[in-house]
Amino acid sequence: MAWLRVHSYDNLGGEEVTFNGAQQIANLNDHTLPKGGPLNDNISSLEVGPGTWVTLWEAAGFSGRYENYFPGDAPSRIWLSNSSSSIRIFDFPPGYEPVEEATE
Repeated sequence: MAWLRVHSYDNLGGEEVTFNGAQQIANLNDHTLPKGGPLNDNISSLEVGPGTWVTLWEAAGFSGRYENYFPGDAPSRIWLSNSSSSIRIFDFPPGYEPVEEATE
């Protein structure tokens, strides 16, 4: 299963939130950190699970600058540090739609 863990500080520190499964989060204002602060614009580092691809956007609604992360990535500081407002989490590479095999 796809998963993404985001951290409020550099070096995978601070408060953390884990998202399980493929999903699209158009506005991080709809999510909070464990101590109640807003998740929007409060992601500084992250961990990407195996078989997971992630795109972070600077603005809500998947717009503005963006950056992609790949299975196993765990940068100590992200380029859009404290500037991320929407996320897409995939369980397959973006742009690739898996095809179910026919059963006989």
